[in-house]
Amino acid sequence: MKKNIISILIVVLTMMALIGCQTINDNVNNNLIDLEESQEEVVEIEAISQPEYGDFGGYFWQVTNGEATVYLFGSIQMADEAMYPFNEAVENAFDSADILGVEADITDTAAAQKLIPLMMYDQDDSLYNHLSEEGIETFEAACDELGLNKNYHSRFKIWVAGSNLMSLQLMRSPYSASEGVDMYFLEKAHEIEKEIIALEGIEFQVNLINDFTDEEQEQAFFTIGSLDETIEEFTKMYEIYMTGNDEQMTSYLFDTDNELTSDDNIEDAMLRDRNIEMAQKIDAYLQTDKTYFIVVGLAHYLGDESVIRYLNDMGYTVERK
Repeated sequence: MKKNIISILIVVLTMMALIGCQTINDNVNNNLIDLEESQEEVVEIEAISQPEYGDFGGYFWQVTNGEATVYLFGSIQMADEAMYPFNEAVENAFDSADILGVEADITDTAAAQKLIPLMMYDQDDSLYNHLSEEGIETFEAACDELGLNKNYHSRFKIWVAGSNLMSLQLMRSPYSASEGVDMYFLEKAHEIEKEIIALEGIEFQVNLINDFTDEEQEQAFFTIGSLDETIEEFTKMYEIYMTGNDEQMTSYLFDTDNELTSDDNIEDAMLRDRNIEMAQKIDAYLQTDKTYFIVVGLAHYLGDESVIRYLNDMGYTVERK
């Protein structure tokens, strides 16, 4: 099974985990409600004894230009609540920022609901008309293992179905989309009414993936293993993420054996092209007199064609914190 790095590449997949999976059937929905309630109870209990700051500093950089400061933080879209809060440097940087920037605001559920028709096939169409034979076998095996309704899931486009199935598998693990790094900072920003901007937006990301062919969607977004395999692979990636080690994480993400896909067109669309656009937007932020805290998938900040590389090419000094 290919390494499962989609969860730190594109945030709209987290939206599918938070919204799409909750509408699958009554049993799953009830489980989600129970899970959320139990998580809230844990947070309330732990809030009394939690220190103000945690130990984890994550993947954190700073860029300055005159009066402007931009903090860059690499996220992972599913996580364990034990990660939070971050260390003092990260939390203080977030608090000092005038604006939180994210790939897409996954708390804007109304915007996501409007886009659901773009994520589903027409009434007379289904996933079975778009997946390869091997893909269909993978799809049915995952549904059977999780006890899911195949007819319901087959209404979703390949990339959405793949994301939902992986998310449901990971709900059997300690990791949750509701505990992802983006969600952590978004909730904090809403609590103190900090301005939130989207570098891309949900609609952009949906249209980006919809432009992929069926074959490209299957190759990049339908690498579903068994329940145990998915949890094991994500746990491995999560443990590397928690080291905060740039070199180890870069090796995991970009070594040949760990590649998301062998298709250069997908790699360009998913990473290089988006990284260039993100760097250009950050360049514009650096022409202001404001402080920004920018949270995007970690893969955008690492590797040979990262946002940081493009900012360096523009003449900025990006300091690892």
